[in-house]
Amino acid sequence: MSHPHSARTLAAPLVFATALVAPAVWLAGCSPPVDARFESPDPQGRTMALARAAERRSEAAEDLRQMIALLDSADPAQRMLSIRALERATGQTLGYRHYEAEPERLAAQERWAAWWSERYGEVAAAEAAR
Repeated sequence: MSHPHSARTLAAPLVFATALVAPAVWLAGCSPPVDARFESPDPQGRTMALARAAERRSEAAEDLRQMIALLDSADPAQRMLSIRALERATGQTLGYRHYEAEPERLAAQERWAAWWSERYGEVAAAEAAR
């Protein structure tokens, strides 16, 4: 024979738990979208921009310039994503390794900047003059 109050006794904690969890689930769904741009102040936004550029193998001059700039990120994960995105887009690394000491990374980043200037410098200068 079941106890007459057992259903009510079990239902109360369930209702209480639902009352606590439901607003949290609703609020999580209402969080603002991530600003997925290279120049985003949010590291997650920059990371998402890198991932998207790598996925589509972007060869757009501005995307490449932004990826090269992020080779100098303080975040090793962003540096790694930047070089992988550049490698997917261009087929080369120019000797850049995201884990090396800063002087070696900066030297490789300068090689990337020179590479970009040789290919896109005139186009970028013409666009800036408009």
